[in-house]
Amino acid sequence: MLVKPERVSKGLVSQLQLQVGKARIPRILLGTSPFVGAGQFGSRAQFYYNHFYQKPGNIVKLVLKAVDLGVTGIQALPFRPIFRALKAVERELKGSLNVVGTIGPDDPVSNIQDFQAFNTVAMLLHGEITDKRNSREISELLNKVHAAGCLAGLVKQAKNSINKPNLLPFAWNLKQNGQAEPTIETAINRLRHFSELCNINEPEQVKATLASQQWKNTTKHNFAVIYSSYLKFIGKTWERPKYKIQHELPFIPTEQEIDSLISAGTPKTSAILQLLKETGARVSEIARLKKTDIDLERKTVTITASKGSNSRILPISNKLIAMLDHMNNVQHFQHTERLFKQNQHNIKNTFEHLRKRTAVKLNNPRLMKIHLHTFRHFKATIEYHKTKDIIHVKTVLGHRNIENTMIYINLEQAIFLTTSDDYTCKTAKDVNEATQLTENGFEYTATTPDGYMIYRKRK
Repeated sequence: MLVKPERVSKGLVSQLQLQVGKARIPRILLGTSPFVGAGQFGSRAQFYYNHFYQKPGNIVKLVLKAVDLGVTGIQALPFRPIFRALKAVERELKGSLNVVGTIGPDDPVSNIQDFQAFNTVAMLLHGEITDKRNSREISELLNKVHAAGCLAGLVKQAKNSINKPNLLPFAWNLKQNGQAEPTIETAINRLRHFSELCNINEPEQVKATLASQQWKNTTKHNFAVIYSSYLKFIGKTWERPKYKIQHELPFIPTEQEIDSLISAGTPKTSAILQLLKETGARVSEIARLKKTDIDLERKTVTITASKGSNSRILPISNKLIAMLDHMNNVQHFQHTERLFKQNQHNIKNTFEHLRKRTAVKLNNPRLMKIHLHTFRHFKATIEYHKTKDIIHVKTVLGHRNIENTMIYINLEQAIFLTTSDDYTCKTAKDVNEATQLTENGFEYTATTPDGYMIYRKRK
């Protein structure tokens, strides 16, 4: 026999609290996963996303209704529409709710700062942070939460093997279709990430989860392309969402900032970063270098192309050769051995720790904007500034399409634009002297009546 439950009184709901140290946390919290259209809601996820995430006013209405029923706390995910809704609720109530905040994996430090604007009693690290088991990162974030005056906690995601797909056949299919290894790795890693958030064999769940990710539109577009290929492989289709690609100019640091990261690393990491700086190679290309690719006599490195680019032979400095020799990783080894014995993901993780540590030590937040691919942008921009030869830059980068290289003309002009009109001027009386000046970066301006050619270079 079914018995209709009695309604719990508003007063009783508000009194249900958990005492942790000096903090009192409501035992009943309003969840916010529906507000972001989380993938676990299946076919309803898209509706929730449109109804709440796109219209924060509806979040405000629901929270106020929960307060009317006696709820005094909310478990808040770190999304802007939720933050805006909480501010509106505080204005309406002329008071504040108790907030238990979730610190997300994309920008955890900013999340901690954002939750300090509310009556946040506790902050929990998202399962994606916890499950990486990076003890250093977890410890640093927990200390930041404590410094903000809040209780700190961890969330452990349950691993659901039922909905986990076997991605190996898809990876093999990509390889058979001629995709480069870095492309395959990126595709599989993205799909594996999504399989932790939703069932990737259900297109509607994926579409809703993708919409809720705090990614740039370009990243979302790229994932949609990857996922379309995966669906085709498993015999399914979907109506692919359209995301307008954002063409943003890359960040170009100063050479001093680049060098500060290089000097802060271990001998091996410093050598990798110096090699990236001097060659502009992709990290996937650096990771695959063999010791025989370094020619000590000619002072060159042979870069075997990835991602459909051209292979090339590039000069390296005595400084770099000394760094490679110092880490004892070039001479006296078998020809088949790799130069660094690290894959690109290990190099990336090592660099991210180095970058974070150096940014804090030097109190320079700009360093956090530097990625491994930034070294490639830096090399291209500086190379064009020195030579004003875009074809040369195309060759250095290994580009097959000149359109991919043209961006560095704009970058060079923007970065080196100066109000100063101070130039160093030189003259040449014959072809040999003119060639020498051109090789040194001087630009031809005019020829005198006496036949002397005038060249200049900005100071």
